[in-house]
Amino acid sequence: IVIETTPEMGSLLRSEDMSLCQLFLQAETAYGCVSELGELGIVQFKDVSYFEQEMKREGLNTAELMTNPEAPIPRDMVDLEATYENLESELRELNTTLEVLKRNYQELRELQYVLIHVEDFFRDSSLTVMSDESRHLPSQAAHGDMELNHFGQPRDVEHGVQAEGRAHSRYYLSYVAGVLPRERLPGFMRLLWFACRGNIFIRHAEVDKPLYDAHTGLPVWKVVFIAFFQGEQLKAKVKKICEGYKASLYPCSESEEDRRIISLGVSSRLQDLDTVISLFCVCMCVYVKVFQ
Repeated sequence: IVIETTPEMGSLLRSEDMSLCQLFLQAETAYGCVSELGELGIVQFKDVSYFEQEMKREGLNTAELMTNPEAPIPRDMVDLEATYENLESELRELNTTLEVLKRNYQELRELQYVLIHVEDFFRDSSLTVMSDESRHLPSQAAHGDMELNHFGQPRDVEHGVQAEGRAHSRYYLSYVAGVLPRERLPGFMRLLWFACRGNIFIRHAEVDKPLYDAHTGLPVWKVVFIAFFQGEQLKAKVKKICEGYKASLYPCSESEEDRRIISLGVSSRLQDLDTVISLFCVCMCVYVKVFQ
């Protein structure tokens, strides 16, 4: 119907401001409402069946729909609304579970890369790292043998690690390993160097493939890092800086055999999670199609 928006009644001119409206009326009151609107004189009804009548007059046949679902009975609307509310709740739970699975998968992927690159770090370096229970640093290391430049790189790696010809002198340090977005690495290393006053040794390596963010679903390039330090105070500073830069820290054993066992377990869990996520997505698609 077209309704006149001016206060004057009964002046349906082409220049009048009009509004096109669509009314939904119950079958019991439809006739009475239409009659009252017509008596007011401010409503112009549009014949929506005009094209259908003209096609029938010309003898044109319209293609019949294969399926024409019947309109639900008004008293069934309450049950239908409850059904869709339950469906929405179940889908939200499924989405939450899927997000948790994807987050666990990405964390295992990051841990796998950490184990791979940390193995290379330990193989390339002659540092001897011990656990948190034993932290004894020789006096020469405490006087800045592991000093880094302002870019966070060691000024003299030979002074920071055990020289090949001096196997008797070993540095016993604590360490943390984790994953960090690539664009945050320069500021991260620079802040660590200033906060620890150069008494820290950092190694890093880029991940060859992008890791997908579980929250945004976008690919993110990251780097694996390992930081060696001595003392509880430096440990607290390093962890605080890692938290500020949104770096994910992962436990990494100093034993090569333990790292190998953990790596095998991570690979197995990744395969299982990959299968579970694929089946979960298929089940969600089937579940949604059932209620369409």
